Amino acid sequence: MKLRIRSLESRETRRLEIPSDCTLQQLKQILSQSISSFPSSLHLSLNRKDELIAPSPEASVESLGLTSGDLIYYSLNPSAFVSLQETATPESTSNPSSTSTGIQTQRACYCSR
Repeated sequence: MKLRIRSLESRETRRLEIPSDCTLQQLKQILSQSISSFPSSLHLSLNRKDELIAPSPEASVESLGLTSGDLIYYSLNPSAFVSLQETATPESTSNPSSTSTGIQTQRACYCSR
């Protein structure tokens, strides 16, 4: 799978080729070697707003919705992207039927700014 990886701050774009079964952590390791950084300090996003977070360590980047040719944004700033886990309200996390509604409401809020 070929990905374009762009720095949120410098706008520099790199091209990476990764296996299709690559996990998010493996992607961060590959990118960190390319930019001389630690994988744990990298934050990734598809839309420059929401941070990509794997539901489990074994989840592939394909299971997160990434496809070949996607443009992924990265930042070393921990507050550059919003974590969807952080934006979920306590009510939405305790009630599975309202989880998607809480996230959609939060996304709509960001889009209207």
